[in-house]
Amino acid sequence: MAFAPAHNAWTTELCDCAAEPSGCGFCLYACFCQPCAYGTNVELMDPAVVLCGGECFAACCSYYLVGVFTGFPCVLHLLARGYIRRKYNIPGDSCADFMITWCCTPCALCQEHRELIIRGHKPGGVVPSMHPQVAPQPQMMVMVPAPPPMGVQPGYPVPMQAAYVQPGMQVAYVQPAPQPVVAYPVVPKQ
Repeated sequence: MAFAPAHNAWTTELCDCAAEPSGCGFCLYACFCQPCAYGTNVELMDPAVVLCGGECFAACCSYYLVGVFTGFPCVLHLLARGYIRRKYNIPGDSCADFMITWCCTPCALCQEHRELIIRGHKPGGVVPSMHPQVAPQPQMMVMVPAPPPMGVQPGYPVPMQAAYVQPGMQVAYVQPAPQPVVAYPVVPKQ
């Protein structure tokens, strides 16, 4: 079953923990190993924006270490959740993110995982573009008239040169304009 991402909202609710596409398996994963579930989510995020983005092991370790030393691994988690909200214009703020990631960590991890999967994120931080790009078209080589060399009189045969164009591009085959003939009076030598 395919899910369509919601516009400016979370596609699934916070308490839909066992909902597809991540299902019951990820819900249990998030309940029993929150650092690993966080790492799995961050692996799907852009490395240029999220700390340890695209790296499951590094994100998992950082979540665990921040939790051990501060007691608040939700600090990292709220930053990752904020990335998802900003990227897809989902309403909310940092305060709400903090409360959700602190009080309902497994539910938040599941919701974020579902959102990332539905929106097409891939492991390694491959983030889909908001504006799909058209695949580049192959180039074709055509022969077009070359400009006349300097100092050549009009009426010479027009040499052809290669030019690369995209399919569907209009190419004009234009003969160069004849060069005006300038006549100078012949002055006899005296």
